Parts: sequence; C-alpha cells; structure tokens
Amino acid sequence: MVASDQLYACPKCRQAPLRQAEHDGLACPTCGTSFPMVRGVRRFVETEHYAGSFGYQWNRFAQTQLDSAQGTTRSRDAFVQKTGWNLDDLRGTRVLDAGCGMGRYAEVCAQAGAEIHGFDLSNSVDAAVVNLAPHPNARICQGDIFAPPFAPGSFDYIYSLGVLDHTPDTRRAFLSLVPLLKPGGRIAIWVYWAELAKMFPGSKWLRKVTPSLPKPLLMQLCRLAVPL
Repeated sequence: MVASDQLYACPKCRQAPLRQAEHDGLACPTCGTSFPMVRGVRRFVETEHYAGSFGYQWNRFAQTQLDSAQGTTRSRDAFVQKTGWNLDDLRGTRVLDAGCGMGRYAEVCAQAGAEIHGFDLSNSVDAAVVNLAPHPNARICQGDIFAPPFAPGSFDYIYSLGVLDHTPDTRRAFLSLVPLLKPGGRIAIWVYWAELAKMFPGSKWLRKVTPSLPKPLLMQLCRLAVPL
C-alpha cells in the first residue's frame, strides 16, 4: 500500500475516513455502505453505466498505448503536451488520474516518482492494475467521476485527459474534481476539439447508438470502418 486508506471517502454520503472491512474491503461508518476489493481493485461502483464500451476496449487492447510494452514514449510525450507539466515536478507528490483507463498516463506518473492514484468508471481498471503492478507507488480503484471516492484536499495534482467529454455532463464532472485538490494544487483537463464534431457530422448520432450495441458487434463494425 502506497498511502493510508484515510485518503478514501464514501461516494454516497461523502464521509471520511472509511474503516477496514472483511476481505480487505472498506466500509462507511456513517451510512454503512461497503466497498469490496475485487481482483486487487477497490470497487466504489456496482456497474459501468455508460462506460462499458471503454472497459471492453481497454481490456481487449490492454497494452496498446502503454509505453513500457510498446517501447515508445508516445504516452509520456502526450502527457507532457496535454498537461503542460514538467515530469520532474511530480516526484514525491500525490497525483490523481481521473479516468485512468488501462493506465497509460498513470504509468508515466509512476515512473516520474509520483504517488499516483487512478480511478475509472469502467472495468478498464482490471487492465490498469495489471499494467501498473510493477509500480508500488501506483494505486487503482473503480469509481464514478461524479462522486469520486476521495477525501477533499487530497491531491497535489489532478489530470483528466480525453475523459470529461465522454461523460453526460462535462462541466459537472470537472467541478466534482476541483474540491479534491490541496490548496495551491494544479489541475489539467484535456478534451477533444469541438470542431471534430463538425468535421464528422454523424458522430453525435453514432455516440448515442453505439453504447447500446453488443460489444463484439461493435468491435466488428469498428474493424469494417477502419478502411473508410
């Protein structure tokens, strides 16, 4: 464990700290809600909700964007470009990856010497915990960005790259993260260029339809779309 469980707060009633429960789980002493540890990941949600496609994607292609697996620095370079941060400044700090996916950027922070905590609504966290297993300074949990399972004022840095615009309410998602910063902390948000929607006029319709499709079918449709 790289940090005390005092870091966590109940996402339902917002009380902290949580207490230890059986099988390495946590429980809220105020409302009584329990949060199990499953496959090495603390689970603060029961379902993936709208993020199921991402869970399927990142477990199917768990190391496609992982620098250590691909022998590249693409994720590291993208992280620096999108956050504007110097990696040397992260050493010894506590950092939150909001929407960590399979852990591509969390690995960058772990290698930079940060105490990195990543969370995601989808079960991509199952891939992230495996990818980050070599880093004892990395910790992953499953949670909802609209009710993040962390105590206020816990992090020196927070970033969310290419995530908030996939939620039902981008502004509310951002505002849910700000209270988690320590005084003087820094937050970096990167979202997709709005003009992309104009370049691909059917994208809004596709984003409404595709989440309800069976995942194997959606995968085949994506393969057919690649040549186009």
